[in-house]
Amino acid sequence: MKKNYTYLLLLILPAIFMLYSYHTGSPGGYTGSFMDNRNCTQCHTSFASVETEGWITSDIPESGYVPGETYTLTLTANDMNAIKFGFELTAESGDTKVGTYTITDEVRTKLIYNDHSVTHTSDGLDPVGHGIMWSVNWTAPADIPDEVVFYAAVNAANGNGQNSGDLIYMTDTTYHVTTVGITDNQLKEQIKIYPNPATSFVQVDLPVNSELSIVSITGQQIIYKESTSMSERIDLSELPGGIYFVRVAGSNAQAALRLIKN
Repeated sequence: MKKNYTYLLLLILPAIFMLYSYHTGSPGGYTGSFMDNRNCTQCHTSFASVETEGWITSDIPESGYVPGETYTLTLTANDMNAIKFGFELTAESGDTKVGTYTITDEVRTKLIYNDHSVTHTSDGLDPVGHGIMWSVNWTAPADIPDEVVFYAAVNAANGNGQNSGDLIYMTDTTYHVTTVGITDNQLKEQIKIYPNPATSFVQVDLPVNSELSIVSITGQQIIYKESTSMSERIDLSELPGGIYFVRVAGSNAQAALRLIKN
């Protein structure tokens, strides 16, 4: 009988270690991307993956990303039944992993897969209400491709510790290289934003008779002025803290600058 118990223990222990290890993050290569070609359902087999949109956002402007510039990526997930959440996120162009990640929340996120992906830690699992959010900085490479696709797989787990009954969400978003021309860069150099980060107001110095708008990270226009003076004081007291864009349009150029509201 003792030998049978020993044999059973040897069978169970590897499974226990595998289940426990994944609560500290994905092993890497499970985003469902073109290159990874697999997702969390390889380990969480109860449900097939569900495609969803809009969970990956960033402060990359509509005009596109700039080589060498750093942007903030945010992954937001929601599920009414999830007790815990986990994720893996990566960026690809064709058959190449692209860009460099910088961890901004070392308690809740970490790099994996030769630094080609980001995942959660054991402290980055707990939802607030029925949702959760993770952020990381991504720097576009100098030799930049025309298009980058960010992929993420999110595990909405029921917390039973058995990798059963979990729901896997797949999401992706595509960004293109900047199309900003010389005139746009010249306009951008004429714009001054201060203070930045801002608390209750922001002062924007810009060419007279420009169009000025404040836009949220999701693209929603919050404030709009059709014709500006040389200096505009914008009241931000009613806006929640976060990342916004100050967009300025002139007669033949446009520019967008990032604004942080504390």
